[in-house]
Amino acid sequence: MRHTIKKLWWLLLVSPLLAYSQSNDSAVIKAALSYNFAKYTQWPDSAIADELTLCYFNSVYQVGFEKFADKKINVKTVQSRQLTTIDDVDGCQLLYIDSENQTILPQLLTYLKAKPILTVSDMPGFIDSGGMIEIVNKANKFRFKVNLLQLQQHDLTISSQVLKLAIEVKRGNITR
Repeated sequence: MRHTIKKLWWLLLVSPLLAYSQSNDSAVIKAALSYNFAKYTQWPDSAIADELTLCYFNSVYQVGFEKFADKKINVKTVQSRQLTTIDDVDGCQLLYIDSENQTILPQLLTYLKAKPILTVSDMPGFIDSGGMIEIVNKANKFRFKVNLLQLQQHDLTISSQVLKLAIEVKRGNITR
């Protein structure tokens, strides 16, 4: 576990802005961060059958998420799936919503109400809009913010180790 925390720490703090040189590089890193968030998240037993499915809308993320297909998280096999509509979200445990899908965000978050699906995005203000984890570029590095209240309302638990790495943790009306 300590080795994996070091990997997550490296992805968050050491990955330079060079990752932005091509959108595919950035997408691969964001997919890797999402995978690591999934590794440190607990879902209710009823939310996961045999596979843990990481979903995304934009095809630019396909390469990044496919790198984790068939890996294991807590004995569950990881699968990735590109979605085309909001109705395709059922069966996902993690949903990455990139900023190109900002127009569907209100409808998507309404659809996800009370579903145990971890939401991750690079949209500015995502955690204030009802999302769970927002990936940001801070000082030329990928960092993240967490909306703990949203995680709890969706019956999800994230490791305290991840919360320690967050640049912001929103706990209801209180932000750390």
